[in-house]
Amino acid sequence: MQDEEISCMLSKPINIDQFEGLREVALETMHFIKNHIDKLKLSKEENNYHARWLVSKNTEDIWINQHLTGFLNYRPMKEYINSVRYDIKNDYDKKLVLDLGCGTCRYWPVLRYFKFDSFVGVDLFTMKDKENKFLKEQINLANLLCDQFDIKSRSIIEADATSDLGNLFDTHVDWYNKKTHQNFDVVMSTSSNYCKNSQGLPKHIFNPIADKYILPTGIKILFTGDFSLSER
Repeated sequence: MQDEEISCMLSKPINIDQFEGLREVALETMHFIKNHIDKLKLSKEENNYHARWLVSKNTEDIWINQHLTGFLNYRPMKEYINSVRYDIKNDYDKKLVLDLGCGTCRYWPVLRYFKFDSFVGVDLFTMKDKENKFLKEQINLANLLCDQFDIKSRSIIEADATSDLGNLFDTHVDWYNKKTHQNFDVVMSTSSNYCKNSQGLPKHIFNPIADKYILPTGIKILFTGDFSLSER
């Protein structure tokens, strides 16, 4: 592909409808999580722990047009998508993702669509609140979502992201190479809440972790709740 074509593509926003079946993946993800959460019949206090967009009247608009569109247009992610967009149905080398503050892992089916196939998620889960019904159910919901989208190569770990993740990976992740540490094509943190009332994993915590575990050619994505305020 010519440099002029690449430059032109990077200047144009990615729209999920450019990719056959991607909107369906996104909507199925949204409805799967929403329906599961609705069945929990959470109290108002427990509701504060999960993404509020799920109980909004504008759920689809928020998920598709804000969160997901912003995620796909985050510059390093956008560059990767544009590099494979004309050949999306073919197989690629194994692509590995580390998701810090993974929660329900709602971005994983979208990344799976773009040929990322192995995932590690780390989240505090019930370490934030051992009595909260939603937090108790989050790991189960994340695994059910992965099953729904045939994401077989995965490890979802309850832990503090600032702890020694290398030892955790060595225990829980079959393919982890502890000699190099740098295993991941993507290290991301999206809308995570490291502590009560926080707006996500702070950059000064995220960057050293990401730098330790990401491949030299990898993609770092730190999204604290509003892509208009995040680095692009």
